[in-house]
Order: sequence, then C-alpha cells, then structure tokens
Amino acid sequence: MSLIAIERAKQHLRVDGLDEDALITGQLMAAERLAMAWIRRNVYADAQALAAAVAAVPAVLSEATSAYEGALEQAMALPNALERHAAIAAAQENYDDAQGEAKRTRRGRVLDDLFTSGVLLTLGALYENREMLEPPPVAQLLLDPLRAYG
Repeated sequence: MSLIAIERAKQHLRVDGLDEDALITGQLMAAERLAMAWIRRNVYADAQALAAAVAAVPAVLSEATSAYEGALEQAMALPNALERHAAIAAAQENYDDAQGEAKRTRRGRVLDDLFTSGVLLTLGALYENREMLEPPPVAQLLLDPLRAYG
C-alpha cells in the first residue's frame, strides 16, 4: 500500500477519471521505493508505524541469524565444493540483505513534505518516461537532505 494517496498523485499528474488508476498506483509505489532507495531509509506513514518497525528489528535480525546459520549448516553438508560455495554465498547475501533492511528501518523517517514532493516528482517523470533508474535531478535535490550516509 502506498504512503501517498492515489488522489494526491492524480492531482499532481493532473489526471481525472479512473482509467489509469492501476498504472498510477503501480508507478506511485515504484516511485516511493525508488525514493526510499535513494535516501537509504525506510519511510513510514506515522510515528507509531516507525516505532513498531524499529521495535521489530531485533526479532527480524534474530530470525535472519537463525536462517543464516541453518543455511550454512546445510551448505557445509554439500559434497560438491562449487555447490557448497554457491550455497554459502547465497546464505551470506540473504543475511546481508536482512542487515541492510534493518539498518534502513532503524534510520527510518516519518512521511514528510520533502519526501512526498520528491516522490511526486519521481512519479511525474515515471508517468512520462517509464524507463527511469533513479529519481530525476530535481527530486534528488529534494530527497538529498533526507539521505543517510555510511
């Protein structure tokens, strides 16, 4: 579910009617994910959602650690060295992904006007271009103050 209402997105795009709602909804969610990736933080609808997500991080990391250890155990049982190496690499990648998600969650922010504006500008560019790899430069300027480094 999107953080920004479809009505707000359609108003920004100056689109009336319901014909393109599915397209706009998909692009809005993509624009939000692109913006979150750019700022290296997760964004939440309100302080309660942020607090709940941060509170869940230790349990999520514990589960990821257990999964990693189990995957390593299974990998070490493989007789073929190449398969063992590939399984270990996959386990490490999954564990690293969980660690990264935890970091983005701990650095999380509550939805604000800067993020919303950056997302809507990205949405507008996606709506017109449909082949973007990063937010457009003007959206990057809006999102940069929210960006986490390190």
